[in-house]
Formats: sequence, C-alpha cells, structure tokens
Amino acid sequence: MEVKAKQLDSVNATASVKIPSGIIKNEVENLAKKASKSVKMDGFRPGKVPVSAVLKRYERELTQDAEQNLFKSAVNSALQELKKESKELVGEPYFEKFDRKDGEIIAELILSFKPEIKLEGYEKLIPEYQTPKVSKKEIDEKKDELLKRFATPEAIKTKRALKEGDFAKFDFEGFVDDKAFEGGKAENYVLEIGSKQFIPGFEDGMIGMKIGEEKDIKVTFPKEYGAAH
Repeated sequence: MEVKAKQLDSVNATASVKIPSGIIKNEVENLAKKASKSVKMDGFRPGKVPVSAVLKRYERELTQDAEQNLFKSAVNSALQELKKESKELVGEPYFEKFDRKDGEIIAELILSFKPEIKLEGYEKLIPEYQTPKVSKKEIDEKKDELLKRFATPEAIKTKRALKEGDFAKFDFEGFVDDKAFEGGKAENYVLEIGSKQFIPGFEDGMIGMKIGEEKDIKVTFPKEYGAAH
C-alpha cells in the first residue's frame, strides 16, 4: 500500500492512497480466518467452519471491513508523515477521489486539522489583582447577618409588646378608599419588624402591639406601588 501525504495549508492536507488488489485480498482472508473461529454455520461445529465457507457467504461484508481497516491504516501513515496526531483531526477524513480498477483502489483523502492559535500579549490585558481588605467589624457584621438569617425563631415566653427585630405572624387585609384591593390580604404572614419589607409606616405601626390585638394602620402608598392602582 502506498500513501503520500501533502500539507495544503495550516489546517488542510491530502493523502493519496494506492491499495493493490493483493493487499485487499490478504486482509479479507485474515478477517475470514478470525471469523471462522466464532461464526456459526449450519453443518459445521463451532470453531470448525472452513475459511472458504466463510468467504463464500460473507465475502461482501468482509471486503467492506477489510477496505475500512486499510484506509484507517492509510490515515495513520499520512498522520505520521505529516507529523500530526489523530486528536488534531477535525471530523473524519473524506474522499476527494475514489477509483476502483481490477481490484485495485486509488483514492485521495482530505484531512482537516484544528487550527493552531498562538496567544500573545494577553498578559497586558489582565488587570493587576489586589487582595481585598476586610476589617474585623465587617466580618463580625456579616457573621451576625448569617446567624440571624439561618437562626430558628423561638416563641416569646412573656406577653410583652412587639418591638423592632421581632418576627410576627399575623393576618392582614388592605383597603384603599374603604375597598379591598387585589394582593392586599394574607393569613399567617411572617414579617421581621424593622426589615422595611412593607409599605413605609406599616411596620412602625405594629410596634407596641400585643398577641391577639387588632389594629388599623394607616399608610400612604408610594406612587410606584403597583397595588395602589
């Protein structure tokens, strides 16, 4: 088998391949010998099937496999000649030309490779990194915030008034011009007093309330507050 490789440009190359009929025949016979040890055929014991019988029944399939093996070998030879590795290939090599005459195959394959990219000057684009400085006060504040966020609330044992920092569970219903509005009602709602999650003035109005107490709290909706519309 003859293989001649030629680099066309930085990412493409050709491989001219010539496979004589004798080499194809030998490869077919080798595959038939291997198959005869495992193939099952009526009239023969396992492992005792004659090579001639295998060739007669599976000649077409064996020839296809043989040619495929030989072209794989041809590609490997081309890669060696080009000083390339198979991992550099992009996709599978494909036929630019394929002729068969008197059992001999003459073909030309196109091989494509990954482009080689040289990175230069990128070091200048990377800004200088400065380790951030964090004070002990900032660390303590963050720790307190995390502890507070993941802490398990405990019920207040004494019947004292609600104060800032407490969590309250309550029912509420909002009205605008004495009319209930959509989204302004909830039950068993949990709110941290002082978190400023509600309309300004609402949480301040709850401070001082006791368990079971009901209260009307008047607030002014901000202009951008959607529920007011």
